Amino acid sequence: MRQRAQAINRVQKVLETANIKLSSVASDVLGKSGRDMLDAMLAGIGDAEALAGLARGRLRAKLPALREALSGRVEATHRLLLRQLLDVIDFLQGQIDAISTDIDALLLPHPRIAQRDEIVGIWYCQVRVSS
Repeated sequence: MRQRAQAINRVQKVLETANIKLSSVASDVLGKSGRDMLDAMLAGIGDAEALAGLARGRLRAKLPALREALSGRVEATHRLLLRQLLDVIDFLQGQIDAISTDIDALLLPHPRIAQRDEIVGIWYCQVRVSS
């Protein structure tokens, strides 16, 4: 989880070097809207209007601020770094999902522990204390 968070922070830093301030408008840069915008940037779309048009849900209410935040200049080096970071994030998310599935399967015979809080780190403490 920490490595994934670090990679997300790196994505935000790369965007900032391209003068893209997406994180100032979108609370989750890698949410559905943010990911669509990042994918469009990777495809070479640089028009702030077109990128802002990819906003979904509550983010659509922030279109003027979003257009301004997306009016940077993503160059080939930015796209290369973003592609690599997004690949790392996808890999790490797959690992997190696989580990969560394994943990859930291991906890199945222990219903009291399986009803753990979904707060990161709490389940580990409960398992360690119960063991």
